[in-house]
Amino acid sequence: MKSIRKALLAGILLVTTGMLAGCGGAVSAPAEETTPAVPRDYEDPSDRDTILRIHPEQRLGTIDNKLSNMNMWNYKTYWSGSFSAKYFENIYPFVEEMQFMTATGGEASRDLFKDPSDRSVLDDYDFAPLVTACRNVVEQGLIPVVKTGNVPQKYSTVNTTGTFGVNMYPPDDYNVYYNYIRAMVQTMVDNFGLEEVRTWRWGCFTEYENGDWFQGTCEDYCKIYDYTTAAIQSVLGFDIRIGAHSMTCSDGLWDEREFIEHCISGTNYCTGEQGTRLTYLAASYYDNKMSELSNRTSRLTSTINVLRDKVNQSVEAALASGIPEAHLDELGITSIYYGIDEGRILAGSKGASAADLTERIVGHTKQAAYDAMILDQMVENDIAYFSAWAYHTGYFTGLPTVSYHTASEFYKMVGTTQIETTVERYVENSKFPRTQDALASVDENGIVYAMVYDFGDDLNERDKDTNVGNSIHLLMDMDCTKAKITFSWINDDSNFFDEWVADYEAAGIKKTDFSWSPDSTQLPGNLTTEAARSVFNRNLSSGSDYEQCAILKKESVEVPVSGGELYYHIPLEPNSVVFLKIEPIE
Repeated sequence: MKSIRKALLAGILLVTTGMLAGCGGAVSAPAEETTPAVPRDYEDPSDRDTILRIHPEQRLGTIDNKLSNMNMWNYKTYWSGSFSAKYFENIYPFVEEMQFMTATGGEASRDLFKDPSDRSVLDDYDFAPLVTACRNVVEQGLIPVVKTGNVPQKYSTVNTTGTFGVNMYPPDDYNVYYNYIRAMVQTMVDNFGLEEVRTWRWGCFTEYENGDWFQGTCEDYCKIYDYTTAAIQSVLGFDIRIGAHSMTCSDGLWDEREFIEHCISGTNYCTGEQGTRLTYLAASYYDNKMSELSNRTSRLTSTINVLRDKVNQSVEAALASGIPEAHLDELGITSIYYGIDEGRILAGSKGASAADLTERIVGHTKQAAYDAMILDQMVENDIAYFSAWAYHTGYFTGLPTVSYHTASEFYKMVGTTQIETTVERYVENSKFPRTQDALASVDENGIVYAMVYDFGDDLNERDKDTNVGNSIHLLMDMDCTKAKITFSWINDDSNFFDEWVADYEAAGIKKTDFSWSPDSTQLPGNLTTEAARSVFNRNLSSGSDYEQCAILKKESVEVPVSGGELYYHIPLEPNSVVFLKIEPIE
């Protein structure tokens, strides 16, 4: 683990650079790069600044892809039609899996039948919509993640819908539900082949202990999970990738750890054997509002540790009770990995209908710093992935957000070796504390990469505190006499959103002209009036102001290395991120 002196640590998710025009022919916009004639002068750190030391000789583990998963609320909306060839490879190279939430039922549009309302016929299956969506995913070189559930309405006599509009109750007959899931998987095999479908990942329900999703007991859910797992295994074989998604970041109807205990040492409701296959555990992770976050202990890590600690304790108890380790290995329990299936920021300022953020991110540049914190924490705490809702204003099309830039740049670090960093803040008792930190790595050619971020109170608040600086002083040992540093600046100069806010305020567009939060990135989809849409759309033509503002800005500089030590003063803006690529050249 990296050592951090005098205050820090936090984390978040996302990465790269690029632009996109549309599904048929998206084009990545080049990053702007300039090369100053001379490097910035050496500046002694003040008592308000931060020292960042990178230690290339102190090597840790390999950085893996934390951005592998994206989630879809309704796969029919975006995956009923195909994308152009290699669309995701070109625009979202970091995305490996596409998660379909509540993919097999709960209400008429999700229940996969010819007639979802006809309770006299329970096997009039129609899996064509899911087949089409999965085919489009596979053609993009991605892996489908099929999260089954909820139970189709006509399978439950009591089938009341809740907040999310789906049946919140278990089936009347678990064997009927088993047959439904089994037929769905067999249809996938018939269309894609056994070996292909064996590579897919499976889930059972979304936030299974959330009363807004499911009103059953823990026993009811464990039965559904056992029957679902057995149905999939009956087609694909025992060795499947399957898991479950709990809330965990907040309390549910019952303790999700009871489900973990059941999978490890309980009796399988479907097979009667000990335990149930479980290869991953996912949680939700949400912060309520960006404005409430500032230099605090991460709840992300503690959320995942609720699940991880329970698995470790239950495995120890199972082994002590005489359950063979080989059996736990077979169930997948001893190699469980952990991820976040949905999350980030819930709400911003209120629009006409709600304060919710449409894609759970704000458009403001501060989101990039938040994302960088999450990514940093994920690397430090072995969290496998954080599933994102969207990276562009039109979900898969439109203008790139700062989250997209952060994700794209972070992805360049994937596969490199993490190296130790030491961060020192001179000021500990600032009225407006900040998180300033970095994640660094080195590749096989000795090129060093670093993600450096500043996250905390908003700039106007920070300016009131004379004890807070915004300079990062980089120090690193290097065996050369000159190095090239390439900076990828994710600040307001690489973001269209501040220009958009200024434009709509100047045009008299009110918050009531937005449906959900005006801080949301879904544009123009979140706009409710033609006047508001016209302000946004007139800046979207090719080469427009917003398009140019959204391009990631880059800068390169050659720096002397004196006495085996590289020094560089980085004037990092508040609530921003800079990615560094440091190459020895002489």
